[in-house]
Amino acid sequence: MDTINEPILKSVSVWTPPLAEQRAIADYLDAETARIDALVAKKQQLIHLLEARWQARLESAIRELGGRFGVAPLKFVVAAVQVGIVITPAKWYVAEGVPAIRGMNVRAGEIDRTELVYLSREGHAENRKSKLAAGDVVVVRTGQAGAAAVVPQDLDGANCIDVLIIRPGRKVDPEFLQFVLNSDWTKKHIAEHSVGSIQAHFNVGSMKGLSFR
Repeated sequence: MDTINEPILKSVSVWTPPLAEQRAIADYLDAETARIDALVAKKQQLIHLLEARWQARLESAIRELGGRFGVAPLKFVVAAVQVGIVITPAKWYVAEGVPAIRGMNVRAGEIDRTELVYLSREGHAENRKSKLAAGDVVVVRTGQAGAAAVVPQDLDGANCIDVLIIRPGRKVDPEFLQFVLNSDWTKKHIAEHSVGSIQAHFNVGSMKGLSFR
């Protein structure tokens, strides 16, 4: 229930074992809670270590490519780099319609569907240039600039709002592109070319100029 008043609270039946038993139960729960908290902390530490190991292996793979990597701008390698809807997208919002990905939905290597918005069919038709296809790579351009994820099959035909869209074409594997964009190697470049004192903002021109191949 959202609220509870005094008469209802006073009428609630409460089991009251002997005081010694209450203390024993409380001590047990304290110990179990501490044990669980310690396990959670160890799991978080393991996650951070695995992330660091993954980044190190990716950085090593990029370095091994030597002079063959990072010598050509991304725009010469992929089919297209463009941006999603940026002008008054909210006027197309409806309760049910075509799903639209925003920056808050994009995490490194994953698209979170819990906060998707939906566009009317009319709005979707008016913004055909930002229509997504499975295998496109979407990149956050404001806030956590640079986080990239491949558009999965179930979001084929969706739209997007204020994110960068990279269409890999035939020369680039979308999964490989996603890994490179989420690497520390690329994050440093994006940080150097992002603008905005409050929120980092990465634009289409900067993404096109990203050294890639």
